[in-house]
Amino acid sequence: MGINKAKVAKALGGTPMPDNAWDLVFNPTYTAKLKSCGIAYLDSPTEVMPPALHYIGKNAYSQDAADHKAAGEMLSKVRKDIRLFSSTMIDDLAGGKACVALGWAGDINIAAGRAVENKTGAEIVALIPKTGGLIFFDNLAITKDAKHPNNAALFIDYFLRPEVSAALTNELGYPTANKASVEKLTPEMKANNTVVLDPAALTSMVSPSAFSNTARESLSSVYTAFKKGK
Repeated sequence: MGINKAKVAKALGGTPMPDNAWDLVFNPTYTAKLKSCGIAYLDSPTEVMPPALHYIGKNAYSQDAADHKAAGEMLSKVRKDIRLFSSTMIDDLAGGKACVALGWAGDINIAAGRAVENKTGAEIVALIPKTGGLIFFDNLAITKDAKHPNNAALFIDYFLRPEVSAALTNELGYPTANKASVEKLTPEMKANNTVVLDPAALTSMVSPSAFSNTARESLSSVYTAFKKGK
């Protein structure tokens, strides 16, 4: 979850921040207030439906169409309050189109940095919901028919060096998978709990899984109906 702290506080008025940050985008009590400053969702069923399932107490990667329908029913209650469906949260948050965003923590961190660079005065922060967020992994792989697999392996080796991984995290605000690079992060990145998760937060996170083709079709159908407001 990403928020513009000042705009969220103003929109909520006397309503305190929820104990669970997911409420900001899934609970009508909060979305009804926050629609005034803009709520944004990533425009992807596989990014929206898993946290919605998790929020209602289902397996985030459930293959069950009935679970998908239940998540869609929950989402339908907040549809009228959603301003944007976007491929990235960066410009939406940094540019003021949205004060709350359901998106990737790294993009939210980039938006925070961009707001500082542009001297907008906006304080944008990424939040980890109390019940846990969803973890994903970017991967490097070498195809079976690669013409220069040794060069590819050398690049991956370079990419994963502690100093290189740390430089990428310092620039982009996405966590590093190389534990040895943590000590090379900037103080700001080390202090960011969405970059270096404390053990308690890490144990609450939802590990990635996969959907069958049938489940993907079900998810897409529910998500499309939600987006259209049906």
